[in-house]
Amino acid sequence: MDREPTSHVEATAAAHASIRDEGGGSNAVKLAAAMYSFAVLGMFVSTTGVILSSAKADYGLRDAQVSLLFLAAPVGYLAAAQLNRHVHLRHGRRGIAVAGPLLHVAMAAAVALHPPFPVVLLAWIVGSLGHGVVDGPVCAWAGDLENASAASGLLHGAYSAGAGLGPFLAGTLISREGQGRWYEWFYVLCAVSIVELLIMTFSFRSDDAKSYGKHINDVVTPLLSSELNRKTPTRYRSIIWICASFLLVYVGTESLITGWIVAYMERIRHIPLYAASLCSTAFGLGMAIGRLVLGLVTEKFGVRRAVPIYIVCATVFDVLFAFSPMWTASSSETPAVVLISLVGFCLGPLFPSAIVLLVQLLPRHLHVRAVSVVALVGQVGAALLPFGLGVMAEVVGIQLLPLVVFICLAAMLVLWGWFAYPSATNVI
Repeated sequence: MDREPTSHVEATAAAHASIRDEGGGSNAVKLAAAMYSFAVLGMFVSTTGVILSSAKADYGLRDAQVSLLFLAAPVGYLAAAQLNRHVHLRHGRRGIAVAGPLLHVAMAAAVALHPPFPVVLLAWIVGSLGHGVVDGPVCAWAGDLENASAASGLLHGAYSAGAGLGPFLAGTLISREGQGRWYEWFYVLCAVSIVELLIMTFSFRSDDAKSYGKHINDVVTPLLSSELNRKTPTRYRSIIWICASFLLVYVGTESLITGWIVAYMERIRHIPLYAASLCSTAFGLGMAIGRLVLGLVTEKFGVRRAVPIYIVCATVFDVLFAFSPMWTASSSETPAVVLISLVGFCLGPLFPSAIVLLVQLLPRHLHVRAVSVVALVGQVGAALLPFGLGVMAEVVGIQLLPLVVFICLAAMLVLWGWFAYPSATNVI
């Protein structure tokens, strides 16, 4: 999921009414704790693909069965969307700071015990609930700080660091201990989650319900689509759902790559797990660098013109990745690692660019609700597309991964034209 928790923070921060930090304690300390929490979140989310093949072999599962792990993620996020507001009202941000890491500890500890696969699925849901509990509220809090853009950028950087480090560490550990002991990686995740629990609890200890305030803006809870449909004019509703469709495919494509690239490299390219996990790490780091570097390019050319260029470039690199065994040594993983990192580099700025354009196309009073809805739809894509590939792999094999990514990129290009130029496509 792969999920990108802070990619839409800057647009959201610009859109929502303030929730000022009225609790005690230094915001710098809180931000440092939140950065560590997001790094842990990145480690959790990014290592699913690394343990996929090992868990499949260990439990004797088919690709479609082990792909159920992807479907567990939105279940937890949907539950978190309903719970976050109530936790804030009863316990303030302190409740969020305790609940999220505690759920991370529970998930990691449960999986580390090597339980039956149905229990692993339940633990995955618990973990994704923890992700959702931490994600939205911390994003909203950071977005309301005095230096919101800098704070949001630091959070995003921390998440990217965790997402890049996780597959490398997991691949190294599993390669050393043997794929039959894949669950030992969750001892590491349990340990870092305990540290997360301690520092988040300490840093937000004064942020109780009273300090949170009686009049809060519900930016941490995505609204139901029915409410959005009931209160939003038709022309704006069309823009929102086209953007949601774009992000469904985009986030799903990202999750496809992070979820299946390791298995693809192992089975099709016959590369050891340690080297295969480098592809996942390279993709994550490529996305992080792309967001930083291409952000300047996007500002110069504008999101409408820049995004199609990024998508076309990503498509070219995907094709080169698919055919790289024909023009490189079959035993070398370096070209594949470089090319998949370039795909990530090009895809990196797409989510925030979509949110920026969405905010530009909508009136201010719709910003928060619209961003919440499209982000949630993106999470649905992060579950459905990797699961769908797992089902397809049962019939035709995992070698279809580059082709499926190619089709998704083509769909994104079409949807972007529809989204970026609504007047030309009769949306308005």
